[in-house]
Parts: sequence; structure tokens; C-alpha cells
Amino acid sequence: MIGPRFNPLKIIIPVLLALLSISLIAQWYANNVTFPRYCNSPEETLNALQVLLQDEPVIDNDQRRRYMIAAKILFLHPKDYNESKSDYMLRLRHLMLVKCQ
Repeated sequence: MIGPRFNPLKIIIPVLLALLSISLIAQWYANNVTFPRYCNSPEETLNALQVLLQDEPVIDNDQRRRYMIAAKILFLHPKDYNESKSDYMLRLRHLMLVKCQ
């Protein structure tokens, strides 16, 4: 007696749907929950990020949390490969103006 045939689509489709939904939920969370937290003091965050973008940033232990928060923006909205630092900062400043209104 031969059992039912194995159908890989019964495994592949749910796995793909799970991966896609996780990605979409993470993007929604980043844009609607995490990013608006920076609206309280956008200039301070951008200044800290500008220090992080320096070749050899000097960060003391008292200011470490401030720079870690700024580093999250670098993760949420990374710098494009060909983008200069000043263009990147302008893009982030515009993004914060749009999102924080």
C-alpha cells in the first residue's frame, strides 16, 4: 500500500508566508513605533548620528546611550552605498520632518 504523495508546496507556501509577514510586521513596527520616538528631539539625534558617521568618533561613557539611540536610525534607514554623508543627513532630516509632523 502506497501512502499519499509528498507535496512540498504544503511546506514551502506557509514558510514563505511566515517570512513575508515577519518582514512586513518589522517594517511597520520600525516606521510606526520605533521611528516616531525620535520626534522628541530630532536635532539632538541627528547631531549624535553625525558624530557616529565620523571616521573615528570619540564617545565617552556618559554619552554612550545617546549614541546608541542614534545608531538605531542608522540601522532603520541605512546610508546608501553611493550616498555622501551630507546627502544622507539631508535625507534623514527630511524624513524626520515628514514623519514627525
